[in-house]
Amino acid sequence: MMRRSNNQKGFTLIEITLVLVIFGILLAIAYPRAAHLKYKFDLEMATRYMISDIRKWQFQAIAEQKDYRFVLDAGKKTYSFRDGMKIKEVRDLSSMITSISPTEGMSEFYLRPSGTTSRAGHFLLKNAVNDKKFIYVLNTTGRIRASDIPPAP
Repeated sequence: MMRRSNNQKGFTLIEITLVLVIFGILLAIAYPRAAHLKYKFDLEMATRYMISDIRKWQFQAIAEQKDYRFVLDAGKKTYSFRDGMKIKEVRDLSSMITSISPTEGMSEFYLRPSGTTSRAGHFLLKNAVNDKKFIYVLNTTGRIRASDIPPAP
């Protein structure tokens, strides 16, 4: 066995190797959880984008006293806001979610000058690891909210 003199500083090869092995094990445990967090963050971000965009155009409809139309293209994972046939804004969620499913009739609805919507329903957003978020739209009050809880049957 080799002895170190008191004036030599540093680590032995065995100590460095042991630290690297422990670090590798910790990384192997933590990586799958970290990857899942990215998908979860993207789903949260897509949900927040959609809610804030709908609210923004609700306020625009109230301010200008005119209808704006929400149009969803679920296949492309995009939605737009329109003034008649003129597209005012488009949002692409395809890099953040794997699917978006509207309830019947929710692919298109109007944001009214009264702050309400022409239809009520919800959207289901899913990510690559099958996490889900629901966006609820209430037509009587115009309220938009997100939830992890699916609608009652």
